[in-house]
Amino acid sequence: MKSLPYDTIDLVVNEPLEQARIRLMNNVGPGSLRAVFSSAEERPFSGKVEATKFKIYRKIQYRNSFLPILNGTLEQHLSGTRISVRMRMHLLVIAFLAVWIGTSISFAMPFTAVAFWVEIGQAGIMIGAALLMTYAGFWYEAKRSKKAFLEIFAGTEANQPLEPIR
Repeated sequence: MKSLPYDTIDLVVNEPLEQARIRLMNNVGPGSLRAVFSSAEERPFSGKVEATKFKIYRKIQYRNSFLPILNGTLEQHLSGTRISVRMRMHLLVIAFLAVWIGTSISFAMPFTAVAFWVEIGQAGIMIGAALLMTYAGFWYEAKRSKKAFLEIFAGTEANQPLEPIR
């Protein structure tokens, strides 16, 4: 497991760019927040697919604030289409966690002279709980999102960065 809630996927498929984009569009439903938590359609993702980029979320039947957002690009490549994806948490979730951790630290600092170990312990529990929820929630969903995304394409995951055609 990686230390940060962030992951990448580099994939090369043996299809032209337009055909890869159509295949992705056929597996992505409308990008409303309500669509993310519903299973009315059989499409595994919700979001927006444009000509050479996309921003999608995996559809789930439950709530998880740490659900990864898949931001990706489609580029022409020698052997087909290169798809580069970045998985990360929503920016509001990251901002909330920063405030949570900052507040936990700031509340513990003024009292450290009086009851050092008690305040440090309480701050540690608050920070630890936030990090545990973040990592458990994100990596659980990231593994499932990656699997569902790779099932859309009949390509292989690339280990080395590949240069696009210019």
